[in-house]
Amino acid sequence: MAKDITVSWAIWADGEKRYQAFKKNKKIEPNYVTIEGNQVQLKDWKDSQNRVIKFKKDNDNKNPLTVRLTIPSISGTEIGTSDIITPPNYNKGVETKGYYYCSCGEKGYKYGRWKVTFVNRCAHADDTSHKNKSSKLKWSEKKDVAPLEGQWTCEGCDADYCAVTGKEKLLKSSKRLIKVSEVKMP
Repeated sequence: MAKDITVSWAIWADGEKRYQAFKKNKKIEPNYVTIEGNQVQLKDWKDSQNRVIKFKKDNDNKNPLTVRLTIPSISGTEIGTSDIITPPNYNKGVETKGYYYCSCGEKGYKYGRWKVTFVNRCAHADDTSHKNKSSKLKWSEKKDVAPLEGQWTCEGCDADYCAVTGKEKLLKSSKRLIKVSEVKMP
């Protein structure tokens, strides 16, 4: 299920600017656009783009005052604080304050530590093969790499996700966790 939010033109336009910059720099479209800490999935972002274009066409190229966006929710309910997950504060005895290094090698996250929160729901939760399995995620430390890396693992299907990007750790997979927020540590 999903939930609609309404944002000001300035907030939407900022998201559109970031969407276009990503598309230009990476030569691909992003999987989502983050607006006020919410991930607007690509298909929902494109829907908002089409509605803005239609509004401008119908109103002498004027910008709308607000734009409605669709964001994910969990099992038909709004996302609450109990549905949000962050890595633990201690990892292999080193205090990290929940900041971790990227363990999947995605561009833009190579250097530096990040504090990221995700919705506690496996990216495969809507797949038919996942129907009767748990979609909750559990924290697991990576034992073969630096101690400040870790990953989220689905309790139901054992899919592994990077603690920073939320990307599934299979080479050809495009599945990602729903990111709520991210902060780069100074």
